[in-house]
Amino acid sequence: MLPAIMSVLALLMLSPLKTFMVKGPQNKAVPTQFLPFDNIGVKGLFLGLILAIVISAIYCKLINSNWTIKMPQGVPENISTSFKSLIPIILITIIIVIIKYLMSLTQYGDLNTAIYSLLQVPLQKIGTSPWAILLVVILNSLFFYFGIHSLAINSIVMPILYALDFQNLAAFNAGHTVTNLITWRFFYMTSKIGGTGCALGLVIYLAFFAKSKQFKMLGRLSLIPVLFNTDEPIIFGLPIVLNPIMFIPFILAPVVSFLGSYACELLHLVRPVIGFALPEQTPVIISGLIQSGPAFAIMQVIMIFITALIYLPFAKIADKKALAKELNA
Repeated sequence: MLPAIMSVLALLMLSPLKTFMVKGPQNKAVPTQFLPFDNIGVKGLFLGLILAIVISAIYCKLINSNWTIKMPQGVPENISTSFKSLIPIILITIIIVIIKYLMSLTQYGDLNTAIYSLLQVPLQKIGTSPWAILLVVILNSLFFYFGIHSLAINSIVMPILYALDFQNLAAFNAGHTVTNLITWRFFYMTSKIGGTGCALGLVIYLAFFAKSKQFKMLGRLSLIPVLFNTDEPIIFGLPIVLNPIMFIPFILAPVVSFLGSYACELLHLVRPVIGFALPEQTPVIISGLIQSGPAFAIMQVIMIFITALIYLPFAKIADKKALAKELNA
């Protein structure tokens, strides 16, 4: 718990204070400092991630190097643990204070502004590129095809796209126009309809139209999880992993869905998502209604149909092989 608490405290310590004037006694203007929310929100996103990693690493290194105060036997464990962490906490705090002072001498004034200016703004420009996110969509399916969870790639782009969601939500709440077309919510609602690979269309075919008992049962068992964007049952049960028959549609379906949805945004057929922090397991169509409106939900239905057509010829081949095995058995 202590590294986590220290990370939060470090974020607060390194976030710059702002000053505004309030009325004091006899209506005199009195300067008052406050911590603006944007520095511990969108602008502080990358700083928070960096602090959590670095402070935890430093803390563990100091503890493992025995830079601690050792209490004699007989002292209660909670007290000895507190004293054991005292030196690492003091050293980390000193480092934070030094960094804060050194950054005050720069043109940025504080570490928060420096990181946001040098790192997050350029990355967000990359993140808004449809071709960069298209590559992420392809890598999502490619990684999962080889049995590696898509979080391996999503963890890199998630903070960038989340920040764009937060900007959209702030604009929506303020009554302004929502400007970011590609955000994390848009990415998830278009390239993961039913989970990685847009597998909902495939599962609908298996559940209601497959001829082999194996695939029909697998489709019906997987239908409810896939409706909540959890497609591991079909990825490892069909399987899609290392299955040459399913490689092409597993890569192609989310690409078509993402590009088609993005084109609908560019043509103003649907509104950009407003960035509500809904659970990623929010069912398709419902997520579209909440995040954008009926047009987006209708577009999702169309994408389910299109991705089902992409999977159809390959699913028939796999179903035919499974049926032949059942008949031979």
